[in-house]
Amino acid sequence: MIDLHTHTIFSDGALIPAELARRAQVAGLKAMAMTDHGDHSNLDFIIPRLVTVARELNAVMPFIVIPGIELTHVPPPLIADAAKKARDLGARVVVVHGETIVEPVCPGTNQAAIDARVDVLAHPGMISEAEATQAAEMGILLEITGRKGHSLTNGHVARMAQKTGARLVVNSDSHAPGDLMSPEWAQKVVLGAGLTEADFQAMQLAAAQFLPKAGTIGAKHKAAPLKMLIVDDDAVSRMVLCRGLEPHGKCHTASNGREAIEAFRKALATNEKFDLICLDVMMPDVDGRSALTQIRFLEEDRDLEPEQRVKIIMTTTLSERKDIEGAFRDQCDAYVTKPVKIQDLLERVRQLGLIA
Repeated sequence: MIDLHTHTIFSDGALIPAELARRAQVAGLKAMAMTDHGDHSNLDFIIPRLVTVARELNAVMPFIVIPGIELTHVPPPLIADAAKKARDLGARVVVVHGETIVEPVCPGTNQAAIDARVDVLAHPGMISEAEATQAAEMGILLEITGRKGHSLTNGHVARMAQKTGARLVVNSDSHAPGDLMSPEWAQKVVLGAGLTEADFQAMQLAAAQFLPKAGTIGAKHKAAPLKMLIVDDDAVSRMVLCRGLEPHGKCHTASNGREAIEAFRKALATNEKFDLICLDVMMPDVDGRSALTQIRFLEEDRDLEPEQRVKIIMTTTLSERKDIEGAFRDQCDAYVTKPVKIQDLLERVRQLGLIA
């Protein structure tokens, strides 16, 4: 299990990072983000220390620590700037303390977090359908929480996610040893919100996008240029995506799913794997969903860990909830509807940890 919301002594947690990581490992977790409470007064104190300790612990433990931050009670007009500063300092996961019903969080916090394109909106309380819809469109994860009090609206958050196609993640919001959730307990929290075991597995896949590639903790961007595959049967669409992405690496192209599968197979065989695939859905011969399934099968056949898998963004005109949910069930990492705005696409790539 991966937990994207925990606290250390750098804010109001009880444990130093090393002990928190060890206790989480014993509880059955394989990775966690340490996301202490922050605002403009302490971002530069917390994040560099978490980046440093994450690098050191990851070098010697069979466990992954991800440095992050939870922007807490930050006035909505300041959230976007705080999120940018946090990322510039090295935060790999930016969480915003959402509008829980048990604290006087400023109204508008949920919307400001979504507008700022943060990674996780924690305990968003009575989040509106419009906000959940926008979170779904931007790939922002909504939290199902194990935290007492905040968890009172888990059922509402789950219903809004089901209605809008927003992706979910289950987190402990741990502050002390007794707050940590084993995978078994986390699954009970998910079931208690009216969701299913399949939803729990989908949450783990969603959280896995934040697992770092070897050697990237503490780096502000990927050192080597990206190797990307643009798959679309429309030549103009391929050209537009390539022009937008080429500043970040080399783009290869394919005009249908069959060509994409073959290109991926060859790259895998030569250990020159793609970092990113932008995959259209409606294509002749082999469609994008079929190609996505086959690519994930090839990765499973190689026993690749989640952090070793290629990041796949669906780029398509299909915008109905059933299409979006189906693509995520097939294990895509993000979904962008056409006409693709390059700024939105680059933001998804950034959220996947491939660029700064």
